[in-house]
Amino acid sequence: MLSSRLLWEAIREIPTVGVVRHDVKKKIYDIALADGRDCRLVPSTNPTSTTLYKILISVKARNGIIIAPHPSAVKCSAEAARGMLEAGERAGMPKGLVACMTRVSLPGTQELMRHKYIALILATGGSEMVRAAHPVGKPAMGWARQCPSLR
Repeated sequence: MLSSRLLWEAIREIPTVGVVRHDVKKKIYDIALADGRDCRLVPSTNPTSTTLYKILISVKARNGIIIAPHPSAVKCSAEAARGMLEAGERAGMPKGLVACMTRVSLPGTQELMRHKYIALILATGGSEMVRAAHPVGKPAMGWARQCPSLR
């Protein structure tokens, strides 16, 4: 509920493309443009909610998205992406705007991140996963969970 319905209710009215802010006194317009296709790395710890969240924020900004799930979370991530794709297309979203890797490997994910049509990488998960997104030469944002030592 939090990563889908409540999130959508919170962001639905926020402009993300076109004129997003206008300062009448300074005569300044802030204009946001879609950046293309996003690569979103999804962790194994909360794969379905993260997949739903990342699809909503990408599509809200009118960007295509390819989900790159953790290898141990491929099935549930792909099913969550499929459900969002079907619902989005029924609501008028362009066909093929949402995709999910179903055969996942480190080389495959690295190739996806480096692909010429990927404009932004958003990585969520462990610090190794987040660090892997930064050296590919594209804008990348990351959220790493910090797990205390169990010693």
